[in-house]
Amino acid sequence: MLIYWYAAAITDAVNWEAAIAAYTVGTDTGSVETKAFAAAISVQTNANANAKAASLTTITISGASLDSAAADDVVMLRITRIAASAEMAGSALLWPFVRVVWA
Repeated sequence: MLIYWYAAAITDAVNWEAAIAAYTVGTDTGSVETKAFAAAISVQTNANANAKAASLTTITISGASLDSAAADDVVMLRITRIAASAEMAGSALLWPFVRVVWA
């Protein structure tokens, strides 16, 4: 999955976390509102050296973090910026889309 973002700051890094929850319509009987997300994957990416220039973070979700996603499942995606010791000051703004590549 590719996350596109930008920031005014040009130093330090941003820590992103992505998690998914797969729901099989017609089979899963629990509430979609309380569906638990699988284990999250965290990635740290340095800010672009140019203020407000696009940055790209690649997150690979595999194994148990896929939440047993299968064909025709509804997959919910949660992207979170997490605090860390080398955290970039200021806001990191997500572009309104994420590119998902399924292999």
